[in-house]
Amino acid sequence: MERNVLHNKSLNDELQKNGFVKLHVLDNVALQQAYKQIVEVSGSINFSGHQNQNVDVPYHSTFFENSVAYKQAIYDVITELFVPVFTNHVDNYKIIQASIFNKPPGSGYVCPHQNLTTVDETRFMSISVWAPLQPTDSTNGTLYFAPGSHKKFSKYRNHNIGWEPLKVLESIEDYNMVPVNLNVGEVLIFDDSIVHASPVNNSDTNRIVFHCLALPQEAHAVYCKKLNDEIEVIEVEDHFWRYFTPGASEPESPVIKRVKNVSEKYSPTSILSELRT
Repeated sequence: MERNVLHNKSLNDELQKNGFVKLHVLDNVALQQAYKQIVEVSGSINFSGHQNQNVDVPYHSTFFENSVAYKQAIYDVITELFVPVFTNHVDNYKIIQASIFNKPPGSGYVCPHQNLTTVDETRFMSISVWAPLQPTDSTNGTLYFAPGSHKKFSKYRNHNIGWEPLKVLESIEDYNMVPVNLNVGEVLIFDDSIVHASPVNNSDTNRIVFHCLALPQEAHAVYCKKLNDEIEVIEVEDHFWRYFTPGASEPESPVIKRVKNVSEKYSPTSILSELRT
């Protein structure tokens, strides 16, 4: 049985059951001040997307930037902003990575997927905390979730390990997802292994979100590396994910586990069956 993630029992039960939960915990003034700080440190970096040649995505995420100093500045601002979330609601977790996401008007579709594996998920839950600077809904690209899909499908995930279900079903509708609309000041906390996606921003303004990745204090961060017919699970320092950029040199050691890299074959029927169980 996994340790508690949230202090509040009913909210923790909801997170464990559905894979996500919504809280109203942030102040709009603090959000806008944090965004102003990020704009000040961004320099010539724009928020239009397509900023990394290794992983070309139709939105902007500072996760894909190469500047260590810039990533550290983003980390400092967002971790300070999220102090009330982690102090009052989250049970002894540490933030290991923080990013800003911008989905420009007319772009930003994110296909169904599970986030990267960054911890031993047989023992712990890594969480994402997602806080928008404007209300989000289906029009401007809010998050969609397949409730209860966490801890299913792929166990060892990375940007260069293909997500097998996506080879069969590609659309949000295929996975029986539900949108989670948020107002300013609300945050989403979700299990990184839950299947989620986000539609195109069809509004006429940017959709900007603060995000962080957190692990239990006692847990070690990991990196999953595809090597021939195996996946190596490598222990990394907590700050690794703060600075790593997809396409950069991968860590070599220490390898704490090796698992067979089995490409499970899915069909529309088997995907829906997995979602139901």
